Amino acid sequence: MGTIAEKLTYLNSTKQAIKQAIIDKGVPVEDTDSFRSYATKIADISSGGGEEPTQWSWPSGWPDIQSIVENDTDDTFPYKCIFLLNNDCPEFDYTFGGNVEKVLTSDGTTYTSDFTHTWDPLQDVGEYRYVILYMSGDWTTQKDDRPISIAYNSAFISGRTSFYSMFYGCSSLQTIPLIDTSSGTSFSQMFYGCYSLRSIPQLATDNGTTFSKMFYDCRSLETIPQLSTGQGTSFSDMFYQCNSLKAIPLIDTSSGTYFSSMFETCVSLQSIPLLDTSSGLDFDSMFMNCYALKNVPQLNTGNGTDFSYMFRACYSLEEAPLIDTSKGTNFYNMFYQCFSLNTIPPIDTGNGTNFSSMFFVASGIQSIPALDVSSGTNFSNMYSSCYALQHIDTSAPGSHIYNYSVSFQNSSYLSRTSIINIFNNLPTKTGQTITIDTVTDAKLSTADKEIATNKGWTVAVS
Repeated sequence: MGTIAEKLTYLNSTKQAIKQAIIDKGVPVEDTDSFRSYATKIADISSGGGEEPTQWSWPSGWPDIQSIVENDTDDTFPYKCIFLLNNDCPEFDYTFGGNVEKVLTSDGTTYTSDFTHTWDPLQDVGEYRYVILYMSGDWTTQKDDRPISIAYNSAFISGRTSFYSMFYGCSSLQTIPLIDTSSGTSFSQMFYGCYSLRSIPQLATDNGTTFSKMFYDCRSLETIPQLSTGQGTSFSDMFYQCNSLKAIPLIDTSSGTYFSSMFETCVSLQSIPLLDTSSGLDFDSMFMNCYALKNVPQLNTGNGTDFSYMFRACYSLEEAPLIDTSKGTNFYNMFYQCFSLNTIPPIDTGNGTNFSSMFFVASGIQSIPALDVSSGTNFSNMYSSCYALQHIDTSAPGSHIYNYSVSFQNSSYLSRTSIINIFNNLPTKTGQTITIDTVTDAKLSTADKEIATNKGWTVAVS
């Protein structure tokens, strides 16, 4: 994707994809609507009448599978698991493995080897069926896409410290009964890929240290209970692609060091509480693709080193928070496609090395503050397609000194004064290029451009 034509083609295909995604959510988009207006339309997606999501309760009419598995009298094997199923499928097939020794169906048939079972509809429990799995040893990963709920007997759950991947890949799972997680330390990937999960009961997570990917790709999850996460160190991808989540409670993240992709692709999330991120090191992609997010509180990011993709594609973000980036080295794609941003607060970038695409297609930004980029080694597309950019502040000593090639193409409103100031700040170099577009080029005289070329730079017009 090196040429201008290729980049414009890519941008147009991205625009069409976003347009179709908005339409699929029930918000009309006309061909005459501007790209920037998409931010408002995305915000309209999650309006939903303003009602709070319903809190968790066991669904009315569902069999009490927790009582069924606890009261089962077959004690041949110590551990038991029950799958609750809809009665819309005439057969149920199962392949044994993972310490499963026996399976009992709700219509009374027992199996000890691989089988395909034909249900007796006269034995259905209302509109539901179930199977009980008897296990001789531990089995924490279901990877079964058929149950709408799953429960375990207390012998299996009691004292368990790891809930890692317990319901991984259970794509039909809608909720679970209340289970004892009080001894749990690892909740990583607990509900990974549970596309149909809508709510969960209050879980005891006081001893949890890792919550990474706990709700990864839980696309239907509408509400989160107040989890106790004060011991947690890793929150990476915790809510990744929770498309229906509009808000989260204030959770204790004071011990957290990893926040990368914590809310990535939470497309309905409009705001977040003031999380304690004072110990955080990695904020990579934390809010990436949060299309409806309008504001972010002033997080404590003083220990952060990686801010790449942090706000990428936050289409509705109207104001960037004033965060401490003094230890940051990676700013790649930080504000890419932040269409609604007009200004950027002061950012300490003195330790930054990678600024590639930092403001790429941030089409509403009109001014850039003084930035110390003297340690930077990569500036490719840093300001490309900043269509509204007019002013770059070079007044502070040492600001905007570029040692490597940098591009201002498709930033046609950039003032002559700003680009000349950039030229004046360039060090003497060979083999480096500063790229401008034809509109900016028309504002400059030959003498203006010689400020750069006399220092060994190439001024490219594209």
